[in-house]
Amino acid sequence: MSPRLSALRLSLAYLAIAIAWAFLSDHLLQNQVQDHDQLVFWMTAKRLFFFAATGLLLYLYLVRQFRRKAQAYDELHGSEQRLNRALEAVRDGLWDWDLVTDRMFVSPGYAALIGLAPEELGDPIETWKKRLHPEEYATVLEAHRNHLQGLTDNLDHIYRLRHKDGDYRWIHSRGRVLRDALGKPLHYTGVARDITLQRLKEDHLRQAAAVFDSTREGVLVTDAQAVIVHVNPSFERITGYRSEDVLGKTPAILRSGRQDQAFYQRLWLALREQDVWSGEIWNRRKSGEIYPQWLHIRVVRNDQGQLTHYVGVFSDLSSIKRSENELDFLAHHDSLTGLPNRVLLRERIEQALENGKDRTVAGALLLIDLDHFKHIN
Repeated sequence: MSPRLSALRLSLAYLAIAIAWAFLSDHLLQNQVQDHDQLVFWMTAKRLFFFAATGLLLYLYLVRQFRRKAQAYDELHGSEQRLNRALEAVRDGLWDWDLVTDRMFVSPGYAALIGLAPEELGDPIETWKKRLHPEEYATVLEAHRNHLQGLTDNLDHIYRLRHKDGDYRWIHSRGRVLRDALGKPLHYTGVARDITLQRLKEDHLRQAAAVFDSTREGVLVTDAQAVIVHVNPSFERITGYRSEDVLGKTPAILRSGRQDQAFYQRLWLALREQDVWSGEIWNRRKSGEIYPQWLHIRVVRNDQGQLTHYVGVFSDLSSIKRSENELDFLAHHDSLTGLPNRVLLRERIEQALENGKDRTVAGALLLIDLDHFKHIN
């Protein structure tokens, strides 16, 4: 029931009671009291009693109403304070546009989103429009118009606003229009949040993902229990394993058996003490081929210093090893005949002399003179 109707009903009830009291009490006194002076006395007393009784009732009613009003104000003030603390804690800005009076309320946090004090904000709508990024100006206004016209259920939009320092901040606004029973807009309320840092992190993640997927080195990521949670395409290309073959398993499936247990103990000790290990290791492809890798493992920790992941980056050394073997062969053998050359002979003689120093190993040198052999080798 509206306040005006409640007041009218209360006034009419009071008027009816007053009229009934006046006529009934007068009629009763006139029938019971015959003396004129006595009648005047009781008529005056009756009026004073009525005024005192109605005054007391009015007093009690007003006290009750004021208490309710004070309680409602305290609850509203407390709710507003809680809302302000919550908005301040999450660094959100609140805006409420009264579409009937065309007045807008914004919280201090809203002005802080663009580096302004509340008194510097001026007309919130005009300030907001002037600070919109030119590339998004039209689309942002269209999103608000569509929601005001009832074309969308709510507003959920991301755009940029110019900060006081001249840079643009990414803002995420969410809001909704409150309408009456006929669908007429009454209030437009929402919150705005600075998500610039979040956008930067997302950009960095996208860049890291692009590097992760495009690098020629194989990359595998495990959780704190050394269970593989992610691999990149180069891992699949080098090892022959598809991602679904290794996810949920440990890197032990890649072991070749060439390294002993002491090797892996030293590796894990380095990771525990230094958070990093690098070195050459032999692993096995899915085909069974054993091949050399250069492997770099790093520990990943969260902000509390707790270990969360291991990241391993490796490159295939097979071609490098083949090149080293070919260079070594060319350095010690004739390129035409494939026979050992003087360099290899000298190394073998030096090795035999070194082995014979303890006089437990005998050695002999055989010289064969072939005429014109130097033309071949």
